[in-house]
Amino acid sequence: ADRHTRYEGLVYLPYVRAWMLDDLRANNVLLERDVVIASFPKTGTTWLQTLLLSLHFGGPQRLRDPMRQSVWIEAAVCRRKCTAGEFQEGWGELRGVEPPTRVLKTHAQARVAPWVGGGDAGALTRCRAKLVLTWRDPRDVAVSCFHHITASNAYRYRGSWDDFLKMFLDGGTEGGDFWEWQLGWRRATADAVKAGVALWVHYEDLKSDLPGQVRRLQAFCDMPQDEALAAATAAAGEFTAMRALFERRNTRKLAHGKKFNAEHIRKGEVGGFGELMSEEQSREFERRTAQLEATLRAEGLLN
Repeated sequence: ADRHTRYEGLVYLPYVRAWMLDDLRANNVLLERDVVIASFPKTGTTWLQTLLLSLHFGGPQRLRDPMRQSVWIEAAVCRRKCTAGEFQEGWGELRGVEPPTRVLKTHAQARVAPWVGGGDAGALTRCRAKLVLTWRDPRDVAVSCFHHITASNAYRYRGSWDDFLKMFLDGGTEGGDFWEWQLGWRRATADAVKAGVALWVHYEDLKSDLPGQVRRLQAFCDMPQDEALAAATAAAGEFTAMRALFERRNTRKLAHGKKFNAEHIRKGEVGGFGELMSEEQSREFERRTAQLEATLRAEGLLN
């Protein structure tokens, strides 16, 4: 716990400062054509960064480090890569980090989205920005999060799986409570989805039909249906290609004495939670997911 900070009751990495997040929430207006990936950790963030960057670059040839080329909003400001004002003026694009259309990310819950308006359809439409959100089986998410924070230089978690799982179920990991995260963003983006400025992407759909999901992202971003670009992007999004891309990135970081998480791209599996999760633990996840789905169905938000 001492390796982290808290903001509005949610766990963040230790470099995050409350006043900086307050500034972003109050003053950071998204730019025209911004595409923001809002995702709970380990639900396909890097996968979507890779796909969206490739589409906006016109192909995967310029992909070098998707996590740098697609900027994490809170990290860019709180690690003092730029000020909130510079970020709003297009930081990243101006330094050649990003394509002309910024592909951004956040793990924030909807109630603390680091820009003005959050998932509000009117706010997104006015600034002509778009929002891509993610879902993944929370059992796979928990196992992936455990491996991630165990290998991460930032988190340095050394506890057991059972201790971690209690922390995850209590909402004590980054992103907070998984089911609360999903419910908050579903409610916040209900009108935005109808208006075509927000899109939910399921990790399992990326796994089962990557070319189809790439074409879906193309259409959502108002791009012409370019089959060659879609095919090249889907190929770059295959697990082996992404792993190779990150191995090249890690080699460069190692040569420059920089730290990195060698297991950031680990397995990319669906349904592998049984490696750590007991049947009893799995049933608790199923119970919470069924409860979430019942709420979403009652509110007309299940799609």
